[in-house]
Amino acid sequence: MVYHSSEMVKSLSDTALDLICSKITHFECLQSSVTSQHKTEILKRLSIHQRLTREIYTIVKNQLLSPILQHVALQQSPQVDDEFLKLLGECCAGLKTLDVISCSGVTDKGLELAFKNLTKIQSLQLIGLGKIAGTCFQFLLSKSLHIVNLKYCENLIDDGIAALVQNCQAICSLNLFGCSKITDIGIEFIAGYLLGKLDTLICSNVSKITDTSLIAIADRCYNLKCLKLHGCTKVTSTGLRAVFKACPISTTDLSYCYALSKETDIVSDCLPATLSRLILRGTQVPTSFYETLVSRCKNIHTLKLCGIQSLTDEAASQILETIGARLENLDLSWCGTVTDTTLKSVIDHCSNLTKLGLSFCKGITGEPMKELTFLSRKKQAKKAYKASFAGL
Repeated sequence: MVYHSSEMVKSLSDTALDLICSKITHFECLQSSVTSQHKTEILKRLSIHQRLTREIYTIVKNQLLSPILQHVALQQSPQVDDEFLKLLGECCAGLKTLDVISCSGVTDKGLELAFKNLTKIQSLQLIGLGKIAGTCFQFLLSKSLHIVNLKYCENLIDDGIAALVQNCQAICSLNLFGCSKITDIGIEFIAGYLLGKLDTLICSNVSKITDTSLIAIADRCYNLKCLKLHGCTKVTSTGLRAVFKACPISTTDLSYCYALSKETDIVSDCLPATLSRLILRGTQVPTSFYETLVSRCKNIHTLKLCGIQSLTDEAASQILETIGARLENLDLSWCGTVTDTTLKSVIDHCSNLTKLGLSFCKGITGEPMKELTFLSRKKQAKKAYKASFAGL
């Protein structure tokens, strides 16, 4: 058996780190002999493997935590609790990134104790923390905080968001995916305090927001480039039209925005020319949408039109003939009306494609793929289709 040197180094490194984690009580000089990067990895492994018990807090404090440690990631551990976060805040004042993911013992109180000392945080991920409402953000005072991910913090409320954006007005990327208690009030706070600094806003599955939120974003967040509204069932073309006219949107996800499916015109008249990534899953659009799409959005390289009943071979061919050469990622899964005619159009027009999704397209047999055997310049498209075909 032949081993590449890079693989061997990685294997040895992993083995050494696992040994330290399993025998951490036997080491007395980690603070001076282990790099900050490895300390970060050791803490992460201790949390994932349920070894971050209170019995070793003193060891962790003395051997791993320090004011110069810049990155901490804690994942999937019920042992990571408020007491540990207090310890983290006391020992790691220089922390720049903090990830706490799916740690069920964490509450607002623990984060409050940590945030009081963490004034240099630049990136914060608090994912799947079901016990936080956001009162902890009253104590987060970082002028350099730019990226915040609060995905699946299902009990986060508007007041918590208000405290966050009032105290940390340099945030440019905010992920609220699945924060189901957030309403228009919370989004209005975001727009009112972050203004033109906000570049990315993910509100997917924040189902209570309406056009009121979108109009507030349009009025104040004039540099917004990414807006994801997957599962926001109450937004309509009125709100989207306001955003698309006011903001240079390059990425948007309008999947399962069912109120849009009831409208005859899905803002096709004001799709931004800056659009490069468009995701539509389960949101039905009229046939007129496709003509406007290709005439207004010349720079699209990622297009996902999944489960759309109006997408026929004719419509797909119209899209591919016009913008196919620029497409890198195309997904037409669950579009039951497309056939091998569409696949033939993909082969003919999408020379730069690296990813293709055609799962559960019952009208596609794959027959046109045989042509690629003789067309070497289409190897990339063939590879992409094979990856998708495996899921059919």
